[in-house]
Amino acid sequence: MAVRASPQRFSRAPDNEYPRDPTPVSRVPGWTVRAALALKQVLAALVLSQANVVFGVMVAYGSLFVSSSDTGEYRHWRTQDVTWVLSAPSVGSAAGCLLAAPLTNRFGALWVIVGSSALSLASWGALCFGNTVTVLVIGRIFSGIFVGLNIGNSRLYIAEVCSERLRGVLCHLPAVSISASFLGCLCLAGVVPWHWAVLGCGCVPTVIHLTGALLLPQSARWLLASGGSKAEAERSIAFYRGHDHDIAAEVRAIEKALGGAAHATTLAHQARRLATEWDCAKPVLLLCGQFVFDAFCGGMIMTQFAPMIFRRAAPQLDPNTCTIYLAAAQLAALCASGLLVRRVGRRVVLMAAGAGGAAGYVLVAASLLIPSLGAYNWVPLVGVLAANACAQAGITPVSFLYLSELIPGGVRPLLGNCFTIYISAMNMASVHLFPLATAALGTHGVFLAVAGLCAAQLLYALLLLPETKDLTLEEVHNRHFSSRRRWGRKPDTEALQDKRMTDCLSISSADELVA
Repeated sequence: MAVRASPQRFSRAPDNEYPRDPTPVSRVPGWTVRAALALKQVLAALVLSQANVVFGVMVAYGSLFVSSSDTGEYRHWRTQDVTWVLSAPSVGSAAGCLLAAPLTNRFGALWVIVGSSALSLASWGALCFGNTVTVLVIGRIFSGIFVGLNIGNSRLYIAEVCSERLRGVLCHLPAVSISASFLGCLCLAGVVPWHWAVLGCGCVPTVIHLTGALLLPQSARWLLASGGSKAEAERSIAFYRGHDHDIAAEVRAIEKALGGAAHATTLAHQARRLATEWDCAKPVLLLCGQFVFDAFCGGMIMTQFAPMIFRRAAPQLDPNTCTIYLAAAQLAALCASGLLVRRVGRRVVLMAAGAGGAAGYVLVAASLLIPSLGAYNWVPLVGVLAANACAQAGITPVSFLYLSELIPGGVRPLLGNCFTIYISAMNMASVHLFPLATAALGTHGVFLAVAGLCAAQLLYALLLLPETKDLTLEEVHNRHFSSRRRWGRKPDTEALQDKRMTDCLSISSADELVA
């Protein structure tokens, strides 16, 4: 009598790879267990996103400070002093990123959070009670150091511990946290003095960040890359995926992505891999190009200089109220963007954001060039809201989602923090170039130039960026970038095809000899 095999569920295998290990139906957890595991991942993402909450409050402080320097207590300050206060976090962020790479490689992302929380608390005290340029610049640098130490590692941690089905949505939480904290701080500043609003909004998420870091486990990828035991990595995977998950198969996939069994990967080894292996260099080059669009497509400029832009584009409107509208539209678009990324993929959202941003900036420029059109106050307002929503809810979060997905496992500690330095440099350059470009091209000329960049973003996403929807981090690397060549060596896929062809010929020859 024939024995009937029990039904098995096979997960989809990427191209040019064999299927994963089958998981029997009896081992699939019930919906309550799956909901509990998903809740763990959501809570971990929320805790790790508190660094982004601090960043959003830092941006809100810049917007409130610009408004105060225009009509409030800082109106007598020089433009140069105001610019230094605004750009000081970028200096601190660069310094924090330089420290983050060796510290994260040695201690892990969670212990870096624990050690740097005191800097954040001190910075908000200085920004609340300081009234000189030196104190404010130092406070902004301290907050930038905290953000630089943690914001990149937090995004990578979220991407590493979340399942492929939840990763696209949960990796949007950092961007949502920035917008929500920015909007919340501005609204609170309308009720209480804005210095006290900033103090509360900056200190509370820092305490949550610190408490969560003490309770959560390190990611399995960091444990295996830094020489931790397999048992620790398996406990970390079981914490987020459950004991019914195929833990051994995931450990093997991580070790394969790292280049072998668990071992301590030094920063020098990671740098050497980056310089010699095309499968590491290609995603880095794509990310470098993407973050040029992220910095110069106007999202950060719109947020920092929103009051000034509204005053020039529509003098009849209250700039502070328009800034709150800006943040609310940005938050709503971010929530919609997270759902769209899960349903239609990264590239479609990025292309739509590029097209919408270009249309918004053209509308604002047209309202400045055509007096009859500019007479309607809602025209520049709609254009600015649309452009900012597309930039901050499409281009920026998807860029950071790509950052968490495209970096190969063996070089994540180094490149994750190096990219934060690169992003900070791009943002600082955009902040300093905006007034110069406005003086040279006029406000309408700047808007038209940024519209052209948004159109270029659409083409960049269409032609060069890969789609990573529903792929694990290892599958992203194997499908789109894995070639296992050192600047000219034959890719593994070609070598595997040659090997299969050779095996087929050998079998055919053996059959002929037997015949």
